[in-house]
Amino acid sequence: MAIRVALDPEVLFFDPALLERWRAGDRDSCSDPFCRRLSGSSGFGEYLVGAHFEARGYEWVHHDFDIFGTNRPEKYPHSEAILLKYFGSTRLRTARGFYPMLKPFREEAHVPVETPDLFIFKPDASEIRFAECKRIDTGDRLNRRQAIGLALIAGVLRCPVDLFLVAPQGSSPAVSPIEVDLTWDL
Repeated sequence: MAIRVALDPEVLFFDPALLERWRAGDRDSCSDPFCRRLSGSSGFGEYLVGAHFEARGYEWVHHDFDIFGTNRPEKYPHSEAILLKYFGSTRLRTARGFYPMLKPFREEAHVPVETPDLFIFKPDASEIRFAECKRIDTGDRLNRRQAIGLALIAGVLRCPVDLFLVAPQGSSPAVSPIEVDLTWDL
């Protein structure tokens, strides 16, 4: 089996003063409970990307979802309900059945394939997508495990995936497409 996914990163610029307010604990505008609880500057990029989608009529969840079926279904009831409504129980169970087939990738990377940072959806579950967020100011980069997760979601589940680079205003991040080629024997 072979999958090729090309990701064109989108850049979101932020005012450094907003980052300082986030670090100081000013997070009332963040709708995600997990993200609000993080300390320091953690979760800031995810918050910015989530807010970007909220302005377009979406809701979002950082961390508290399970697309690959690695947790018990009742662990994240809100996101589980959205996934079930979107996929249906048979399709979701089938999608989660792919995870055991990823053993060659898990062994190569020595850790599991990673779930993206954000689960993004329309409130009526008519549309879902996933996003990975990378902060330029911290040197954060997409790793192979994350790229594999995005590739599988896009290529196998046929869900939109996004890669966002979050950068301070005034910076000039280098942006180039990222291509992920995955091949394996079933």
